[in-house]
Amino acid sequence: MTPCQTIVCIDSNPMHAWLLAKFLEPYAACVKLAHTGEAGVALVSEQSPDIIILDLVMPGLSGHAVLEQVRDARSHIIIQSAYKTDIDLTVIQKPFRPAELRACLEKII
Repeated sequence: MTPCQTIVCIDSNPMHAWLLAKFLEPYAACVKLAHTGEAGVALVSEQSPDIIILDLVMPGLSGHAVLEQVRDARSHIIIQSAYKTDIDLTVIQKPFRPAELRACLEKII
């Protein structure tokens, strides 16, 4: 599988984001992390990533608000959430197994 150029991971839990970044390294030339919604929006604007992995529940600017701001980006968006959601995007239920995320990435890349 050919890696994509950039994946932006937006998650308020630094440890979770770091683990996710380590898992994603084989799938992207560059994995960037943001720990707040505001930082995530700025990073998406700067990087124009191929894929955005977004946690919905975050303090400050929520994942839903981030989604509204980045949805028009030309990025594939994968939502990660511990809660049921009716968003019409790829959603991975937390906690998820690596195989679930791998399957999502393989459909995109």
